[in-house]
This record gives sequence, structure tokens and C-alpha cells, in this order.
Amino acid sequence: MNTRTQSWEARSTGYQCGQGLLELLLAITLSLLLLAGLSHGLIAAKTWSDALAGRIGVQQQLGFLNHFWPRLVAGAGHMGCLRDADRVVNLLNTDWPDLGLLSLSPSIEIVQAPQSSAQFAAIENLAPDSQALIIRGFAESLATFDRWLSDERGEASLASSKSRINSNDVVLLSDCQQATLFSATSTWHSGGRVRFSWSEGAESFDNAATGTTVNGATAQGVLALDPAGFAAGARLFRPTGSLIYVAASRISTPQRQVFALWRKTQGGVATELLTGVARLRLRYGAWRDQNGGQVGYFDAATLPVDARVLLLLVNMQIAADYGKGDLRLRPAAFAVPLLAGAGAG
Repeated sequence: MNTRTQSWEARSTGYQCGQGLLELLLAITLSLLLLAGLSHGLIAAKTWSDALAGRIGVQQQLGFLNHFWPRLVAGAGHMGCLRDADRVVNLLNTDWPDLGLLSLSPSIEIVQAPQSSAQFAAIENLAPDSQALIIRGFAESLATFDRWLSDERGEASLASSKSRINSNDVVLLSDCQQATLFSATSTWHSGGRVRFSWSEGAESFDNAATGTTVNGATAQGVLALDPAGFAAGARLFRPTGSLIYVAASRISTPQRQVFALWRKTQGGVATELLTGVARLRLRYGAWRDQNGGQVGYFDAATLPVDARVLLLLVNMQIAADYGKGDLRLRPAAFAVPLLAGAGAG
């Protein structure tokens, strides 16, 4: 090999080394550009995925609420098959206005300022600028009355294996003609049946010697709790009243306040129904006979005395999580029909 050949080989080898370095730099540059494009695409895909998840979450919440509200108000105003609240006798020592959820009227009550309402006094962290709802009624059938054992003792067949009437439970005995609200005493269960009495007592929710109707009249004749007063097939009902309100969620912290829709039943504990509800506003949908008939929506303060409430208009703001702490409020509205005979008055 001569000197010219060696020199050419050296130049050729150096050129190849330089070409490989350029290719490597080019490949790295293209890879970085590709990674940047992929990262941008992944971020966009993640944002789209979070937005889709937020929308799906809202749809699921709306589906729950659409199913929940009609079931919630279904028991409003129930008194067995009785329609006339004036034929219900309160045998308790507590007067009708002080019975709270045990009262029969109003069956649906919008509370504009729950923070200042006695019914919600024990509830903490109520949401600001949010209304609440009181539902009253006796919709759960516990037992069918069978026979009188004495002047102050009766026997009934329980509606199911889970039905039970304990001593001092307030129940409603009702047929289609009259009903009596009283405290069951000395209850005894055996073989799907229950025996009970209605002995008098001195406490607020013990039984009095005589009862009164809603209009204050003293109970007489068939309105008294006696063997001649109730038709065959009369049933005993449990109170199903509840408070519906928006308050701080169980997951709420001082750093991140989260509200939720809650329900508290008569004698029960509060249950968090739906997390992420920021606001609840309610209106009555009512019918008036005035001027040939009028239908309209009314706030609690403007509901006419002669109006018959037909439905409840529910407006809510639901918080949807769109990722990275992006919480957005979405409006939701429901028109919930009420049973005939239920109303605000």
C-alpha cells in the first residue's frame, strides 16, 4: 500500500465518522420533536378524557337525582287511604304545631332559610344561599290491625319479617274514614304478630287521656281510639318524614370545602345522598281556581293560601370534576309531581 492509498483511506474513514455523528444528532432532534408532539397529544388526550369523565359524572348524578326525587316525595301527605287530615286525632301530649316531622301538615314545606329554622337547628355547616325541604307523611305500612283484646290493647299482623313496632314508637292507625296518632306501649312480638297498647304517660310523646284533631276539636265518637272506631283492615303506619338539605360533605376539609345533598329521617341518622351539590333552590308548582283556573310557580313566601300544590320544582347546582382541581358547577332542574292530596297547606 502506497502513501496516497493510506491518505485516501484516512480521509474516507474520517468522513464516515463525521456522517455518523450528523445522523445521530439528526435522529436525536427528530426524536425530541416526536416526543414533544406525543406529549402534546397525550396532554390533549388527558384533558379530553378528564372532560369526558366530568360529563359522564354529571350524567350519572343527574340519573340518580331523576330517580331519587320522585321516590323521596312519594310518601308526602300519606295517611293510609285517608285523605282528610281533619279526621286524624292526635292522642299525644304534644300539640299539632310542635310535632315537627310527626305532624301531617304541611306535607311538603320549602324552608327558605334553614339556618334560622328550628327544624334544622341541630344541623351543622349548612350551605349558604341554599334552601331546604321538609317532607311529612306516614307511608310505611307496618301491620294490619286484627282485633281488640281489651279497651286499651290490640293485636295486628306484621307486614313483613322486617316490620317491627317497639314500645314508645309513634305510629298512625288508619282506615279510609279516620286515623289516630299515638305512642305504642307494652309491645310484644310473636309469630309475625304484634300486640300493643296505648297507655297514658306524662312525657311529651306519651299518650294523653283525650286526643285532638288538627282544627283543635276534642276527639269524640268514631274519632276516639276504641273498638268501634276503625273498620276491618285498618293498618298501622310508621312516620316517613324527612329533612332534605345541603351541608358540608364528610370529605370536606378547611382547605377544600365540599358540599353534599343530605337526608335525615324521623328518628334516624343523617345520610349523605350525593357529594358535590353546591346549591338547592325550590319552588311550588300550584293550581288556583281563581279566574277559571291558574297554574304557576311560587316561592315559599308567595304561595297563595288557596293554591293546591301539584309539583315541586327543584333547581340544583352540581359540581363536576374536570381534572386537576377544575371543579365546574352545572345546573340541574327537575319538576317532581306530587300525589293528589299532597301539598304545602
